[in-house]
Amino acid sequence: MSGSPPSRARDVVLVFAATLAIITYIDRVCISKSADLMMTDLSLTRSRWLRVLGVWLAYALFEIPAGWLATRSARASCSCAW
Repeated sequence: MSGSPPSRARDVVLVFAATLAIITYIDRVCISKSADLMMTDLSLTRSRWLRVLGVWLAYALFEIPAGWLATRSARASCSCAW
């Protein structure tokens, strides 16, 4: 090791991830509170609204496996030792 001080990249990434988590939480709360108005404005029935929400559920369920597979494939293709 060269003895240089560690970068602050880890701190920046953690703050960024925490900020995104807060924003997505606020987004979910806002959508749930305004669901009736959005359904009226978009002329959606209750069953179609549930389909729209199902898309978000599918996205959330596949986010973690997709990230895990991406890191696995990146490590497998790298010739360096992890």
